[in-house]
Amino acid sequence: MTATTAPLRPEVSAPQPSEGVAATVAARLGLRRAALIALGASLATNVLLGLHIAACRPVVTTVLLPPGGGAWSVTDDRADRDYLERMALDLAQRLGSLTPSTAQKRLLSILDYAAPETHADLSAQLRREAARLAKEHASTVFFPERVTVDVERQAVSVTGLSKTLIGSDVTSSAPAVWHFLFRVSAGRLELLRLAREDGERAAVDPTPGREKLLQKEDAS
Repeated sequence: MTATTAPLRPEVSAPQPSEGVAATVAARLGLRRAALIALGASLATNVLLGLHIAACRPVVTTVLLPPGGGAWSVTDDRADRDYLERMALDLAQRLGSLTPSTAQKRLLSILDYAAPETHADLSAQLRREAARLAKEHASTVFFPERVTVDVERQAVSVTGLSKTLIGSDVTSSAPAVWHFLFRVSAGRLELLRLAREDGERAAVDPTPGREKLLQKEDAS
């Protein structure tokens, strides 16, 4: 009899469990690293975009149409010349044309325009003036003649003639200047400081008095 021998089959080694685990971990680490890189790039892009928007934010201009015609404009940080001039003229008339019976109410109405941080100081200043007029039984009238506007620093000087009356008698008549310092906050024109100067020198050149008012504000 002839013996037959079965053909030899090559042995195939079974895959090692550790190799599969390593491959899976490596794949997951790669995905995690890619996700972190993408997240970092996204955050950097958002920061740069936010800085660009903040730097390039357009200036908003608000146009006001007064009843008498014309137009005033207010941006984020300043009012235009016409608005400053009209506001200063209105305040100068309120401050300079008073009677003992109307002084307190008229003067305190100016506080509606006061900036919050200067409200107390302006209130004390205006109350003193009202008390002085009531004590002297005097009336005042102010006739504006010239307005000087510094748009850059939002400062205005109103020059005119001030008269003081007791009864119907004019007791004094002299040049006077009202100085005002404004600012724009949230689209609203606010009064920061005011001062009055009397005399021919102040009327001829109101600049020194206006500069003094600005220096007080810078020092505060």
